[in-house]
Amino acid sequence: MNQQQRLSSHPPHTDLEKKLLIGKKCCKLATKAGLLYSNEIEQELVRVGQSIPFICSSRYDEGSNLHIMTEAFQTGGHTRVCERWIEFAGNHETHSLLLTGQQNAPTPQSLEKVVHEKRGKVYTLNPTPLAKIEEIREIASNFEKVILHIHADDLVTFIAFATNSFKRPILFFNHLDHVFWIGTAISDVVVNLRSSAVKESSIYRFAQKNSFLPLPIKKPKSSSRKENASLRRKLNINKDAKVAITLAASEKYTPIQGYDFVGDFIEILSKHRNLHLIAIGPSRAERRWMDAQAITGNRIKAIGRIPHEELSDYLSLADFAIDSYPMPSFTALLDVSSYGIPCFTLLTPFGTMDSVINSDSICLSKQELYDEIDKLLASGKGTNLFKKIKNSHFREAFLLNLKNVMQEVPVSHKVYENLNCTRKEISEASKFFIKIQLKKKYLKGFLKIFTTKLKLFFGI
Repeated sequence: MNQQQRLSSHPPHTDLEKKLLIGKKCCKLATKAGLLYSNEIEQELVRVGQSIPFICSSRYDEGSNLHIMTEAFQTGGHTRVCERWIEFAGNHETHSLLLTGQQNAPTPQSLEKVVHEKRGKVYTLNPTPLAKIEEIREIASNFEKVILHIHADDLVTFIAFATNSFKRPILFFNHLDHVFWIGTAISDVVVNLRSSAVKESSIYRFAQKNSFLPLPIKKPKSSSRKENASLRRKLNINKDAKVAITLAASEKYTPIQGYDFVGDFIEILSKHRNLHLIAIGPSRAERRWMDAQAITGNRIKAIGRIPHEELSDYLSLADFAIDSYPMPSFTALLDVSSYGIPCFTLLTPFGTMDSVINSDSICLSKQELYDEIDKLLASGKGTNLFKKIKNSHFREAFLLNLKNVMQEVPVSHKVYENLNCTRKEISEASKFFIKIQLKKKYLKGFLKIFTTKLKLFFGI
């Protein structure tokens, strides 16, 4: 079948765009309903995918891997995960990258670098949905395995692989395990970054095969930290002052149900007059951070986002680090701890990583967090999280875990159309996320609203 014949058998372009628009609206509804999975949305998109014919090539390069991202960011954990996955891989493998929605944003140079070092290519796509679906299929068919690091509502990528005519196995990296995403029906293996997500993917997403893969954390080139004295002067921090670091996107500090990072740290600084907090990620123009800076006499400093290569300069000042809450920042916490910096995290309904749970960095209550900070500032004694990271997240450990994951990957791709999904339940983390996003109590009736509107949207 030639290209012209294939295009003529496609659903009209306007119909496809209409389906995508409806699908996006339904994904938003599902997120607000607190669901982690919707059989109705996925099966409707499967029907769209199957209506677009495709003949998969039987030839591919052995040991070749294609990582697909919706967008790659200069900052942020899930871009770093993809980058390190490729960097850590053995030299006998090739790794390429396909970006489905990068548009005019530049691809991070560090990500392009590791792709080229693994003899791979970086692919970008045409702007129209139909062309994207075509190109994703054509490009991906040349690789032995496909790994998805996509956004929760990347409908185009889902549709591309929603056909049994595509033969390469699909691994879906579950980097958003607390929120709704589409992907279960096209995932030959769901790769989860913590063991709690393995369980929830089975219960709430009905994933047929789940694996556990701890996040890849890059070991710093040097274990010694040479303090950047000029940076300390720039931040107006006395050379004898103690410094705490926190690193996360601004929304992860949104106060809810007694979890108030900024308010709590104002209280901590009132007790420790020689302590400063540097918050990397939150904007310095944000009201609650501006107020905190004024209240503490400039000892809380939100500096916004910084290039990843500048992070080590700020970490050189840190006596300890504290994870964001109520929403933790998994990759950031492990990155900071990899430098040997003592770290603390307050357990919230979101949970945390296995290595953190098994360390003495975890604090089960706000009072315990305060007490641990008091002890550290008094004694200088660190935590054992670095050892846990070394045993689970550095290159050797990551590759060992990845080998176990790959043993679970089937030879060929399959679309899962008849899932036993009789339950529509909501995880505790998802409930908590809703409260943060909507700033109101969870509405029990929203599930009914979701189902009703879904039927109206899709005409089912």
